[in-house]
Amino acid sequence: MKEHRGTQMYCTKCKEITVCKAIPLSHIGLKSSQQLYDGNHTDLQWFRRARECQRCNEVFVTSEIPETFLTELTELRNTIVDIKKNAKNAKEYMKNTVSAINSLEKLNDSLNEILNETKLTY
Repeated sequence: MKEHRGTQMYCTKCKEITVCKAIPLSHIGLKSSQQLYDGNHTDLQWFRRARECQRCNEVFVTSEIPETFLTELTELRNTIVDIKKNAKNAKEYMKNTVSAINSLEKLNDSLNEILNETKLTY
């Protein structure tokens, strides 16, 4: 029987919590440096590990980050959803506004015709 050593975590292939063991990054062709940072955002640092699911043998990379960055990411995603929703609403509003302007222009033309016909009869 195969011994399952590792950490319980979500496997994207199994779509559930399974036992996944850490494997060297070099085994999947990545630089062995585990601690990374973004040169443009020096406050964003993370710890990277390669994992192998002990159930399906899927290999993937995980990143350990401070929870505050996860909270920030969630807030930013929610903001983007709101922006997209507002943009869609604005587009619909503009479409309705253009339609209303076209209707008002037609009404204005009709009223000008009536006014001109009235002037001709006096």
